[in-house]
Amino acid sequence: MRNIETGIKLINTWGFPYRDTGVPPSTIDSYTVLVNEHVLLAGERSQGKLITTKFCLSFDTNDILEFVKQNSTKPSLLVFDSTQRPDWSSLSAIT
Repeated sequence: MRNIETGIKLINTWGFPYRDTGVPPSTIDSYTVLVNEHVLLAGERSQGKLITTKFCLSFDTNDILEFVKQNSTKPSLLVFDSTQRPDWSSLSAIT
């Protein structure tokens, strides 16, 4: 979970104001402590689209990219992974 703070700092450093965090689903009347779960952090430079799809199918890179395509404007940056999709820039994991 400490990586969320680092991710938000990176988003801001690259000039993208932090916008939102996507977390795994939980039941309405309870909460779950996230320990080793993946989360999605979003930042954007423009007004963006209204989110029409409330959930991402999975944490598979292709599902994430489709979710972003439906719910945001270009340009798009994928960090800590890579893609060959047109209109995307990517920065794979730093070792």
